[in-house]
Amino acid sequence: MKILAGRSGMLGDTLSALPIATFFRKKYPNAQIIWPIGKRFSQGSPLYINHPDIDTIFVFDGDEKPTSKRDWDMVNSCDIVINPTPEHPDNRYPNEFDIYSESWRMAGLGEAEWKSLSKQDKVPKLVKWWQEPVVDKNRKQFVKTLAYWPQAGYGKENKRNASLEWREKFLTELTNYGPFLVHQFGSENDDLLDYGWPHPIDCRKLSFFDQIKKSLECDIVIGTDSGSALILGAYGCNQISLLTDHWGNTNNPMALSTNNPNNTTFFGIGSADNISIEEVCKEVYQRTKYINTQIDNGDW
Repeated sequence: MKILAGRSGMLGDTLSALPIATFFRKKYPNAQIIWPIGKRFSQGSPLYINHPDIDTIFVFDGDEKPTSKRDWDMVNSCDIVINPTPEHPDNRYPNEFDIYSESWRMAGLGEAEWKSLSKQDKVPKLVKWWQEPVVDKNRKQFVKTLAYWPQAGYGKENKRNASLEWREKFLTELTNYGPFLVHQFGSENDDLLDYGWPHPIDCRKLSFFDQIKKSLECDIVIGTDSGSALILGAYGCNQISLLTDHWGNTNNPMALSTNNPNNTTFFGIGSADNISIEEVCKEVYQRTKYINTQIDNGDW
């Protein structure tokens, strides 16, 4: 039996659909489960290698749905096909749903099947299968490392992303809580702070997969409700999420948050700039205070 079990889409959309593969693995343990990914987001394909609920990764020629004969030949060869061209049923985020149950519904699956999953089954998990770290372990003067993903995947949105002014104040305030080596990740089109010390190390030219690898070698990660945050959350990393009500989720601030037990979410009404910088800095300190720092004179 072949099952096309996923939701093709952007990086976060594809990741948030992982409970679909888990559901079908439990229901049909001997089936070949095929995981679809849109061509434009194929840089995320290596993340799913060795996932216990996925046998085959298939990259559509279309960006977010099947478009070519090759794509449709794959769809038609499967015994069970989870809607490869999902439609948004309605916007229920303000009421009760989170991004994972919403992805489930968008793939055309029912509430009864969702409720049949255990709490753990509903938490997407990824396998860290590579061996060599990307971070320079020979660096001695800074032990605390912070991975910063300041921009959400849709680009520069006033409500979704903190302004440059907020980010500058955040990094400046962070110096009061100890030495942090900050790495900035994301698109090369994202703004990079460069106003003097402490400015972030620019990691934007790395491939997306290498950015994820390097982030996971950092002591703590800060990001928005973008695909990178959902992916890093699926690895269970030490994580802080900065969310807003840009999706109309004022009454459900956790709707777009990563389902990571090691995540703390801060929520800004109207704009990420309304999130308290002091509270975020204190949380970073609390999450990393167990790390011993070694600082060479003159470096801090």
